[in-house]
Amino acid sequence: MLRRTGFPRRPRMVEGDRLIYYASVWRAVFAVVEVVEEPQLTGVPGTDRWPWSVAVEPLVAIPLLDRAPPVEAIGVPARSMSQQSHITLTAEQFHRAVEVIASVAA
Repeated sequence: MLRRTGFPRRPRMVEGDRLIYYASVWRAVFAVVEVVEEPQLTGVPGTDRWPWSVAVEPLVAIPLLDRAPPVEAIGVPARSMSQQSHITLTAEQFHRAVEVIASVAA
């Protein structure tokens, strides 16, 4: 599982923030991770696609993506994910994501 996740710009997140991973090809949510350090510039802006990254610790994950729930199951339309590296979830969407990912991962 990924221990770092990348971003095109410096992300506004801090240690302790939690993220939901989304697999774009499957249009599914598959993991809950926690940010474990401040964002770092690990690439070259303007050259690398994802020059910023954060280290994360997996909390719960679905190992087989074909079993992961669709992003719509958490109240997010798949079309809202197109052409974006990340989106901000509402508290309700986040809690729903944790619930549906945990129910499949268990």
